[in-house]
Amino acid sequence: MKDTDIKLDMQVRHKETGTELLVEYYHEHDKLWVALDEFGHDWFFEADDVEPVKSSNHVLSDNIHNAIPNVVREIVEGHLKSNEELKCQHNLEILDEIIQDLKQYQDSLPHVADMAIVGAL
Repeated sequence: MKDTDIKLDMQVRHKETGTELLVEYYHEHDKLWVALDEFGHDWFFEADDVEPVKSSNHVLSDNIHNAIPNVVREIVEGHLKSNEELKCQHNLEILDEIIQDLKQYQDSLPHVADMAIVGAL
């Protein structure tokens, strides 16, 4: 990481020890960041010594992000395959059903604005 990547109250993980730290402030004179571990002990480190810790919001966001292409593919391919086998609907009707199911799926997901508010994008 770079100094510009680190923000106050950010969770970081010390690369060498794996210890999670909460960034408190930047000590300008020594060019070191100061953070607290879970026991309240001070840690002094340079930006290269740490990596960001993903919050549970980011994990949830990643799960949603990764699932969307699979679900969309299942919806579309499911409708197309069913109609190929049954040959009972016009493709315009199938398209309407696909769009309806995709909108229903979209409505079941959090909105982008909601994800941005909690910093999960």
